Amino acid sequence: MEQDLNKKGSFLPMRPLSEENALLQAAKAGDAAAQTALFEQYEPLLQSAARAPYLRRTDLSDEAGSIARLAFWEAIQDFDASKGIPFAAFAASKVKYALYSAFRRARRGWERELHPDQSENADSFWDACTRDDATSSPEESVTRRLALENAMRILSDREKTILRLIFFEEAPLQAIAKKFQVTRQAISKAKKSILKKLRMQLDGEDFAFGY
Repeated sequence: MEQDLNKKGSFLPMRPLSEENALLQAAKAGDAAAQTALFEQYEPLLQSAARAPYLRRTDLSDEAGSIARLAFWEAIQDFDASKGIPFAAFAASKVKYALYSAFRRARRGWERELHPDQSENADSFWDACTRDDATSSPEESVTRRLALENAMRILSDREKTILRLIFFEEAPLQAIAKKFQVTRQAISKAKKSILKKLRMQLDGEDFAFGY
């Protein structure tokens, strides 16, 4: 199968699965030729990710290619064929999330510069994770949603229920407290703890297929 970008823009690997996995093992072991072959094969993927529309509006456009290549190198090192996930999908996930994470860090810096006296509270953090404004590209919105969904895996069932009731069903804290037979203050404290967990996970996680 030849390397190509089909009409819908999805990346197609050029080698049979067994051959590609063998190449990945060699690259992970330090084989320079195997590493070069993989980078050449997946160059269209790296270029496409680095040219995402939302990155063009930022100062990251010049370094996006380097971020993408570093993430691809990490994908080679982290890939585990025994999990049954195609490397092409795993690598795409790693690269796109690395770029989006860099964008998020840069955006937080811009917001601090624009509003140095305004500290970010729990509600504004949730809004930043979920809002789709006029400047958000479809790819940025989807990546943000996937990252948030993956980060929520660390929450307990109780925490997920509280999160759903507060932010999706907009239930009053007092009503939620009554449901769980605790005080309103306990639910308010749980809300802050849940969002702190999500913030830490989003800042440091690798969300690619649960790796």
